[in-house]
Amino acid sequence: FPFRDMLGERCALLVTTRVTQVAEQLTPDGKGIYVLPVLSEESALTLLHTLVPAIVELQEDECRELVRDLEYLPLSLHVAGSLLRSEAKLGWGIADLINEIREDHKLIQASAPRDRAEGYKVVTLNAVLRKSTDMLDEFTRECFAYLGVFAPKPATFDLEAMKAVWRVEDPIPIIR
Repeated sequence: FPFRDMLGERCALLVTTRVTQVAEQLTPDGKGIYVLPVLSEESALTLLHTLVPAIVELQEDECRELVRDLEYLPLSLHVAGSLLRSEAKLGWGIADLINEIREDHKLIQASAPRDRAEGYKVVTLNAVLRKSTDMLDEFTRECFAYLGVFAPKPATFDLEAMKAVWRVEDPIPIIR
C-alpha cells in the first residue's frame, strides 16, 4: 500500500470504505478495522439539529419521527436537512415536507451533499444509492431487490425467510 510508505514517525493513515474486502486487504490481521455502528436515535437527532437547529427545536417530535423513519442514516439525514433548510428559507411551512420526506417522495430525488458530488456533477440520493447497488453482481443485486418483501421499518431480516425468498441453501455469503 503506497500511502504507508509516505507516513512519518508521528503520522497515521485513516482509510474509510464501505467495501469490507478493502479494509481486510489493508489490515490482514483485522486489528485496525473499526466497523462504524448505526447512529443512535439521539445521535441522529443531534446530527439533524446541527443541520437545521431551529426546525428541530420547533418540531422536535416530528423530527424524532423523521430520524426514525430515515433509520438514523447520516446521508439521508443530510439530504433531509438540506431540503428542510431550503424550505424554511422560503418561509414555507415544513410540516408537509417532513411528511413527504418520511414517505420518501422527496428524499430519493433530492441532491446528495456536496461532498458526494461525482466529479463536478451534483448527484441525487438515488444516484448515490444506485452506485452502491451497481457494485453488486447480478444475482446479489436481485437478492437485494427481494429484500423489499420484508417489513420496511425497522429493516430486520430473518435468515430462514431470506433463504426461502432467495431460494438458496445458505444466505450468509450473499448477505456479506
